[in-house]
Amino acid sequence: MKNIVLLFVLFIAVSSCGLNHNRKTEAIPYADLLIFNDEFIENELDTTKWSYRKLGKKNAAINVKDAIDIKDGKLTIKVYSEKQEDGTYKHYTCQLGTQGKFDNTFGYYEARIKFSPVSGSWGAFWIQSPTFYKTEVNAEQAGVEIDIIERRAEDKERNDMSDQIGNALHWMEDGKLRSRSLRADSMNVGVKYHIYAVEWNADEYVFYYDNRPLHIVPSTDVPISKALQYVILSCEVRDNCWTGHIPKNGYGDKEHTSSYMEVDYVRVYSKNPYK
Repeated sequence: MKNIVLLFVLFIAVSSCGLNHNRKTEAIPYADLLIFNDEFIENELDTTKWSYRKLGKKNAAINVKDAIDIKDGKLTIKVYSEKQEDGTYKHYTCQLGTQGKFDNTFGYYEARIKFSPVSGSWGAFWIQSPTFYKTEVNAEQAGVEIDIIERRAEDKERNDMSDQIGNALHWMEDGKLRSRSLRADSMNVGVKYHIYAVEWNADEYVFYYDNRPLHIVPSTDVPISKALQYVILSCEVRDNCWTGHIPKNGYGDKEHTSSYMEVDYVRVYSKNPYK
């Protein structure tokens, strides 16, 4: 009897070692329409899905791998600062992209994200084309940048933008950058989780906030991309621009920064699953 009990205890112990206690247990809805997803259930970046993007100097920050953290089923992209001997600060952050690992045309792209932007920085969930700047073809072929969400704390004039949702479309036309910016104010965003999404089909782009449509942009207003495009999660830093001004004492160190975006999941469906 003692041997049986001992074997049972050993079985439970070994089995427990193989469990991922951060694993999410809820079923993914409409899984039959799912063509890409990351639930961030492992404590490291899944490099079969994501690559580090534009490492090195980018605007007023340096993109580095250690500006991300994955634990408890969440991906965090941080903006942090390190004080230099001369009293100035260097700022660090990161971008992730699926280019070459998941490239797709059309679909319903959604992510559940909590943003905590600080002036001079912003976080974003967006879709880009590797041929965006290709000028010998039209925008439908070259691709359209689709900014599903851009979150900032304030603007250049220091107006509070913390409750604003920013969406945008950018494309090249006659060698020039064209844009359609979309804003929704007083959205009670806060530093809380919300679901941000876009439905991209042959006729229009529809932007969603917590499963409610915010903006519908038809093909009569902007080009509809028919290019293969990839997903990007990013934080960036610029000074004295549309996202405001970098704080005098930076953003805090890597462990204590208050500027970040935290991603619960990213999911892409072949079509809008909620219709």
